[in-house]
Amino acid sequence: MKAQYGKMEEIIRRYRGGLMRTETIKAYEEANKKTMEDIIMKMEAFLDLKNHVISAMKIGDLKKIIKNQDALAEEEKLKYININKCKDYDTFIRIASERVEEFDAERDNRHVRGEICRIQNRQRLAKRSELNWVDMDAKGIGEYDKETESFASGNFLGMLNYRASGGEEWRRMLKEFQENPRDVHTMPETGYEIEWFHVASDGEKVTIMQAKKKPFKVISTPMVLNESKLSLMVALYRNVKHGVKFKENPDSEMEYWLGIFKLLRVRG
Repeated sequence: MKAQYGKMEEIIRRYRGGLMRTETIKAYEEANKKTMEDIIMKMEAFLDLKNHVISAMKIGDLKKIIKNQDALAEEEKLKYININKCKDYDTFIRIASERVEEFDAERDNRHVRGEICRIQNRQRLAKRSELNWVDMDAKGIGEYDKETESFASGNFLGMLNYRASGGEEWRRMLKEFQENPRDVHTMPETGYEIEWFHVASDGEKVTIMQAKKKPFKVISTPMVLNESKLSLMVALYRNVKHGVKFKENPDSEMEYWLGIFKLLRVRG
């Protein structure tokens, strides 16, 4: 069981950190007949419950813990589990993990509300953005695995997914594309063709414009990115990621910088 816990923790770490490959996510979803977010939430609930009872390795000890309100704050969840059917610790954990979502209505409701907001944000912005993109959640923006993490360390568009907060990352961004202005393309994704665009820097700002390589992203007016705009984009991204609902009629400047996210998912 210890190895299983470690595997779960690694899966959660990779997924929450945006390091899990799209193919791996699809494999988990097909095997479990659930979305990856649901799978991860169940694993987190499993480990949360495990942390309350990990010291009790015998079923007799578990019964004592369940009777003690102070020792186990999760009693309301556990009282619905028929402990008499559990002959060992592993069985208890398995049954508890299967039922935990039923008893955690508050967390489920928060998740549902957040997901509705994210869907509404994506739908509304997709209609209004001239860049015509939809996917703006954590999975869509952060699909980098360990193999591409090292690449991303030299790619400012990849850095945004990990540590975007200005400062050092911004300086590296300027230097990278001042020394090597080039065409880069959007991240490959199912159902969409990659599109090329050109990125250059003058040492103070970054300019995104239409590339010569085909198929290129149609960019009629170059997009100029400075440090303050980067900070704005990071703040907007975090709001979307956490399901914060935008006002019904976002101003044009916000729409413009939200729309640029489609181009931030690139490999060069």
